[in-house]
Amino acid sequence: MKRVIYVLKNSADPSVVKVGMSDNLHRRVGQMNSLSSTVGEWSPLESFEMVDHISLEEAEQAALNALNEYKVPSRREQFRIEYNKAIRDVRGALFSFQMSQLTEILKQIEPGSIVPDSAEGCAGVELMGVIFKRLQDEQGIISEFGEEGTDEMRERLEFLTELSGDQAG
Repeated sequence: MKRVIYVLKNSADPSVVKVGMSDNLHRRVGQMNSLSSTVGEWSPLESFEMVDHISLEEAEQAALNALNEYKVPSRREQFRIEYNKAIRDVRGALFSFQMSQLTEILKQIEPGSIVPDSAEGCAGVELMGVIFKRLQDEQGIISEFGEEGTDEMRERLEFLTELSGDQAG
């Protein structure tokens, strides 16, 4: 089952999106559409897969916080915002959240140590893969870490990259 943070659109009100979390998006959309209070049909706009080592609740909260200024009063997890902006803001919030999680994991791993069987090592490798996919389209990976500690973080990222390659092979 994929654990996702999702953005849904509603056919009755195209200016409103819903953000939430689920381990079964198809089932969740069906539940939303079967509620008697639902007007229109909800359908997925975008979903963002989360690795097992990340708290889905914390990731959802990061996404919700990113859209807080657009909150529809008395509607849980619904926001009046243009689709593309909602997706862009949620993607950015989840990226920042994942980077902070990876940074915490990286702080626990010493460069050159052998950690593939440790929880931190496995979490770091899996999370790093998700983040590196996103970084392929982004500039300034090191700016996320700030000027201080850049060499240390780069060293740890290189180590996890090598470790990831070793585990894949």
